Amino acid sequence: MFTKLAADYDEAIVITLSSGISGTYQTAVSASTMVDGIKVHVFDSEISCRVQGFYVLKAAEMAMAGAETEEILAALGEMKDNTKAYFMADDLSHLHRGGRLSNAQLVVGSLLQIKPVLHFENKVIVPFEKVRTEKKAMNLILGLLDEDGKEGPLEVTVIHGNRLEKAEKIAQELQEKYPDSTVTVSYFGPVIGTHLGEGSLGIGWVKK
Repeated sequence: MFTKLAADYDEAIVITLSSGISGTYQTAVSASTMVDGIKVHVFDSEISCRVQGFYVLKAAEMAMAGAETEEILAALGEMKDNTKAYFMADDLSHLHRGGRLSNAQLVVGSLLQIKPVLHFENKVIVPFEKVRTEKKAMNLILGLLDEDGKEGPLEVTVIHGNRLEKAEKIAQELQEKYPDSTVTVSYFGPVIGTHLGEGSLGIGWVKK
C-alpha cells in the first residue's frame, strides 16, 4: 500500500489500533522504512473499534480541507485527551480463556452475575470496575458519558457483540437525550470480540 501511495502522494498518515493489543503499529512503522518516495507517519490511536475510526474521520476531514500533516497529527494528539470508551463483558468465560480471570474468579463471578466494565489504559484493556448485573454496568457507563455530555456535543458510538437490537435501543435513547450529539451503532471486531465475547456492549465517545 505504501508503494502504491508513493506514486501519487508525498506523505501518508496511518492510524492503527492500540499498540498494546496488536503488532499492527510496529509493523506499519517497519514497513514505512522500506519504501522510498513517501514520508509515512504512523499514529497509535491507543484504542480500537469504531472509536479508532473517529481519528480516521477527523484526519480525512482535515486532509480534504487542505490541512498540513503536522496540523492533522497535532489534532489527533489532542483528541486522545477527549476520547473515552468503556466495554461490558457479558460472558466471563472469554476473559477466563484469555488469562484475565482465574478459575475461582470465573466461578464466583458467574454466580454473582458480575459484569466487568473494561477500558483502555496505557494502551491495553484493563478492568475499570466490577459491577453486578448488566443494568448496573450499563448505568455506570452511561453515567460516565453523561459527565461529558453535559459539557457539549459528542461523537458517540454504541458498540455491540451480536446485540444489534439492544445497541440500537441504547443509541436511540442517547440521541434523544443529547440531540446535538451524533450517535452511531457499530460492532466489536474479532480482536476485541475475542476478549469480550458475544453479547457484550460498549460505548465510546469523543468531544466534538
